[in-house]
Formats: sequence, structure tokens, C-alpha cells
Amino acid sequence: YPMSNHKTPIVSIITVVFNGAKTLRATMDSIVSYLGDEVEHIVIDGGSTDGSQDIIAEYAGHLAYWVSERDSGIYDAWNKGLARASGRYISFVGADDVLLPDAMGAYLSHIRQQPEIEYWSSKVALGHMAGRVIGQPWRWNRFRRYMTVAHVGSLHRRDLYDRFGAYDMSYRIVGDYEFLLRAGASLK
Repeated sequence: YPMSNHKTPIVSIITVVFNGAKTLRATMDSIVSYLGDEVEHIVIDGGSTDGSQDIIAEYAGHLAYWVSERDSGIYDAWNKGLARASGRYISFVGADDVLLPDAMGAYLSHIRQQPEIEYWSSKVALGHMAGRVIGQPWRWNRFRRYMTVAHVGSLHRRDLYDRFGAYDMSYRIVGDYEFLLRAGASLK
């Protein structure tokens, strides 16, 4: 269900969901205040049967695009979102994640100051594990052995996908890590 968009946004937020009605509304609410000329939101639903589609439909007027259809897993869904995204940066925010107030505002400010940066990440608080925070500064020597950055909500400059391709759908997990490994030490 494509919506009209007059300007090219800076950031495309992609949310994929499959039967995530319990948490989806909080995710949508945390993103909707950022939406406008600079930020678009794309939702890819894997054919949910739990009411997720009804929640998405409530927000349809705010979305650049949404669809509900079967897919082959999260990386297939992410790739579908990438194909529809028009932003210069891509961010993945899961259907059980929330952006903190002004998180996207902080990212936009940093992008304006340093447009040469290809990957932005921050710390992520794991709500179900009180007090646990993940996400460390990018250091290739450490990253090549461990997923040290927090992928949720991070920003990938669009040209990374042009250079390194889309997500490898043969992975069930760690496809986000494998994608960043392709860029390797050259990643800015």
C-alpha cells in the first residue's frame, strides 16, 4: 500500500512483524512523531493472524508503504523493505522495539555534521533484562570476532547496500552481522 511522498527522506525506518500485536502499537507510537519529510516508515508484515494487520492499518496514513504477505523470514522481509525504502539511510526497528524520545533527532543531527559516516549505532537497553545495555563503539579488530554494535535502530547509509548487496536469506540469525562483515575494516 504505497503512500505518496514528495521529498526524498533522510531516513527510512523499516519495521518487520509477524504476529507481534502485543508490542507493535508501542513500536509504532515511538516512531510516528518522527515521520515527515526527513523520516519515512515502512512496515513489512509476514501475514500475521493476531491482529497486527489491524494495528498497521490504523497507522497507514503515516506510513510510506506497508504490505502483509508471507515471506521467508526476517532477512527476506528486510530486503522487501529495502526495495521500497527511499531514504539515504536505512534503520531497522523491530516490532518489539521502541525508539527513545529524540533518538532519531540525535541521529539526524549527527548525520548533518558527518555525512561521510556510513554506519551509525548507539547503545540499546534491553527492556526484558533490566539494566542490560548492549552496543559498543565500532572497532574492526573486535567486531570481526563478535557482534559488538547494536543493530536495532542503527543507521546504514543506503550506498552500503549498493556496494555489498542485500541481506543473505540463507541465515536464520546473524544476517545483520554478516552484512556488516562484508564491509569489513573499510566501514566508516
